[in-house]
Amino acid sequence: MKALSGIAITGLLLLVLGAGCAQEEAPSAIIPPSGVTAIPPSPQAGPEIPILTAEQEAQVKDIIAGDPTLRQTLNGRTYSVDDIGPWVGGVDPETGDYLLIGATAKITLSEPVTRVEMDWSYAVGRPYYYEWPPELRERFPVPYREGTERFRVENLTEMYVQVDLDRAKLVEIIVLDLPDGQQVTSPPVPTPEPVPGGEELARDIFTADERVQAILASRDYEILAIWTAAHEDVRLASVIVQWDDREDIEADWPLLIDFDEETGAYEVETIHFTAETVGRLDVLIDLDEQQVVAIEPSVGD
Repeated sequence: MKALSGIAITGLLLLVLGAGCAQEEAPSAIIPPSGVTAIPPSPQAGPEIPILTAEQEAQVKDIIAGDPTLRQTLNGRTYSVDDIGPWVGGVDPETGDYLLIGATAKITLSEPVTRVEMDWSYAVGRPYYYEWPPELRERFPVPYREGTERFRVENLTEMYVQVDLDRAKLVEIIVLDLPDGQQVTSPPVPTPEPVPGGEELARDIFTADERVQAILASRDYEILAIWTAAHEDVRLASVIVQWDDREDIEADWPLLIDFDEETGAYEVETIHFTAETVGRLDVLIDLDEQQVVAIEPSVGD
């Protein structure tokens, strides 16, 4: 475990899962060095998104009605619950089916709350959680990390929520700026300063890392961004690369699996699995240790 500011990993933890693209004929696999295998996306149709039952939709409404934070915020106002849909957390590698975590829903108030400032709950998905080994999933029994973020909302009329059905718990509230006057304001936070010479150092570490280069072998990739930041005694960098030809890639992926908002500690585990339809890597680098900390695959733009 090492200290790490929450803002430093926000970009890396954003994960987009894609389904395989249909092809008439799949060419043979390409095998770069270091045990990384690139496979053209499967021509089979992707898994179907599960449909919530009437009982599950009723459970969602009950969880929303019983949430103490919402009850305090709404202060007796009536509201409607609409657009209830499934919240999935990836694909089960054994069955190929989407795994249902719970539900998302839209809440519309009958009359606005003039002003509310509080700590709003959020959930951050743990990357490729259903590829984790059983012992790791026992330590982290839910596929997301919970936290709170303080901000103020003026003229609150609408919000979105995510509900974990197994835990019967509302785990995230999303509030956005709206044309009707709903406005979200976050308190000012200090902006981390870029690390002098950090971009060049990050590029060198990125280029020298054998795991990164094994994945990128023979690919015509583009570096989309390199950023650096100093957070107290930790200096970090992120390198984001992308390429056009999506492939399924089997590799040993070092992933950020846990992060403590209060202490700033993070934990990394290397997990072997096949990431589907990969066209982008988010690479986190510890400039003090001069090493790549995590490599997270995603579809890309």
